[in-house]
Amino acid sequence: MLEIMIVDDEALFREHLKTVIDWEYYDFNIACEAKNGKEALENMEKHNVDIALVDIKMPFVDGLEFSRIIREKGYDTEIVLITGHNEFEYAKHAIKIGVSDYILKPFDKEELILTLLNIKRKIEKARRQYERESIYKKGMREILLNGLVSNTMMGTEESIFKHFEIMDINLRPGLFKVLAVEMDNIGQTIADSEDVALYKFAIANIWDEIASEEFITVTFNGQENRVVSILQVNDEEKDEKRLLHYLERLCELVRKYLHFTITVGVGNICDRLIKIRDSYKEALIALQNKYVIGAGKPILYRDLSQKGFNIGFFTASLNEEILYHFRSQEKELTKDKLQSVYRYIIENRLTMDYVYSIFMGLVSLCLSYLEDQGYEIEDVFGKNFLPFSAVRSKTTVRELYEWITVIFDKAMDYSSTNKMSRSRKIAQEAKQYIDCYYYNEDLTVEMIAENLYINSSWLRTVFKKEMNMQISKYILAVRMQKAKEFLKKKIKVSDVANMVGFSDPAYFSKVFKKYTGMSPTEYEANF
Repeated sequence: MLEIMIVDDEALFREHLKTVIDWEYYDFNIACEAKNGKEALENMEKHNVDIALVDIKMPFVDGLEFSRIIREKGYDTEIVLITGHNEFEYAKHAIKIGVSDYILKPFDKEELILTLLNIKRKIEKARRQYERESIYKKGMREILLNGLVSNTMMGTEESIFKHFEIMDINLRPGLFKVLAVEMDNIGQTIADSEDVALYKFAIANIWDEIASEEFITVTFNGQENRVVSILQVNDEEKDEKRLLHYLERLCELVRKYLHFTITVGVGNICDRLIKIRDSYKEALIALQNKYVIGAGKPILYRDLSQKGFNIGFFTASLNEEILYHFRSQEKELTKDKLQSVYRYIIENRLTMDYVYSIFMGLVSLCLSYLEDQGYEIEDVFGKNFLPFSAVRSKTTVRELYEWITVIFDKAMDYSSTNKMSRSRKIAQEAKQYIDCYYYNEDLTVEMIAENLYINSSWLRTVFKKEMNMQISKYILAVRMQKAKEFLKKKIKVSDVANMVGFSDPAYFSKVFKKYTGMSPTEYEANF
């Protein structure tokens, strides 16, 4: 329901306007009214006004001045001037300051209704577009940032910063530090993957809220059920004490309001984008120590080395190698890496506390990967799977090694039978992009490929193979289907053309007839 404000210095006219139309029937609500522009400006601060019906001639602040002021203030409220002044200069001035329409007194009821309905369609279209763009941008933003911390992003620092600007990522050249947040015992405390996503969202919001007092933060969904935050810092020595305070506050708030604990791994400072990966690795290593020195708090990588902790007991590089072979479904190579972990433990005579922490880290890696792929853990391992309890129940390193090998084998067997190919994923992403941006008249295969960071020729090949349809034909099919839906709602042909990416209504009509066998007006009449 859209909110409407009536602004007119005549009380009788305001009352007439409120009663002459069944506002609720057309999905409108009279939010407020004002007798002059000054009062209307005050109302703008109190109410979320979508459409303002405004008289031109009023005391204190007239309709044109009111319109000019709210545009300067950044309000996107649509304005309809209702006035007795049938003068070209008024209309010209009104258009110049962004007035949506201009209706003369005494007004025609049907004309006003049609005007409002046209504006309503415009607002709703803009909101749908904004929502689609927001969803897409969020997804691409996460891909970009995960690529940065995992070092899979290609390009120069200059080009990466340009991508950041496009995606509204507020990072500039300078000093950076990476945080990795992990929910403790997630498999035991949070069963539903949707709950995990909500909790991650809550953690990110809490962190950005409290840290924004002091730091520029870029927070996103990391891999393996982690929340990752890149901080823009000024000086490590000066910032670290304050950072630790905020992190302890984060842990406290999560414990108090979300009723579980988190551990935060903190990497060292770095001075270039390409080194962010190193800070991220350090944050992951810090996280691995939570099983030894305690969870539910921030752990600084720098403190580990200063206090003599064995920060290399299970390196991030080995972790990445296991994950790489795991993702690639390379059973033997994965088993070899797990065996390397086993040999390292034996050769270095690590205590069982360290051993448990290593294997709990491996379990987390395995489960997080499966959840990232959209698999339900109980579908893979059964309803009674309690991995962290299972780890603690083993009394020898050999038992743990044999058990974790079975776990990874089961996970790979399951994912290999349910795995979507890379080309299939690309085709699906392209399809989703088209479904979101079909209304853009500049939509091309090249634009889609650029946004997916792939070659356009390869995209054409992949899409044809996976969808059994040329991508250009799919774009047309989506546009024509949407056009049919809009025509059924009795929207004007010229408006429909614009809504599905055609600037020329005549050309749209020609394409539509060729596609459906009927002209748009014939289709509208028959449905």
